[in-house]
Amino acid sequence: MNRKYFVFAFIVFFSTAYTSRLPSDQELFNILCGKWKGVDKDQQIVGLTRNWIVKRYKDGTYTIQFHLTVDESFKKLDAYQIYLKDSLSEENGYWVIENGIFYETNDSLKPKKHSYNLEIITRDKIKFTTTEPKWNFDNPDYSFYDIRIPEL
Repeated sequence: MNRKYFVFAFIVFFSTAYTSRLPSDQELFNILCGKWKGVDKDQQIVGLTRNWIVKRYKDGTYTIQFHLTVDESFKKLDAYQIYLKDSLSEENGYWVIENGIFYETNDSLKPKKHSYNLEIITRDKIKFTTTEPKWNFDNPDYSFYDIRIPEL
C-alpha cells in the first residue's frame, strides 16, 4: 500500500512541477517583435500563394510586404484581377496581444480586426490559427507560420 501511495505522489509531483506555463501577453508581445517571414499556399484561395516579410515593432505597429503568385487554375477565377493587380503590396497597421490572442488591424482589413490563436513552436517559429472561421476562405481553418529572420 505504501508503495502505491509513493508512486501516486511521485507522479502527481512531477506532473505539476513540470507543467509548462503559458507565456504572459507581455512575453508573447516581446517574442513577436522583430522581423519574420512566412508563406501560405492555397489557404485563402486555392491557387494563390502569398509570401511575406513582416516587421513588428515594440510600439505596436507593423509593416508587411506581400508577394503574391498564382497557378494556372487561379487565373481562371474572377478574383485573379483583384489579387494580381498588385503582385507586390505593403500593409501597415497595429498589433496587440490580449488574453493570449494576437490581434492586428489596419484601414484595409475586412473585418477591421483579425484575431489569431498562437502556438509557439520555438521562439523562432510561431503558428497562427484564425479565431474567425467565418471568413470566406477556401480553408476555414486558416493557419500559417511565421519564421524569425535573424538580425545581423
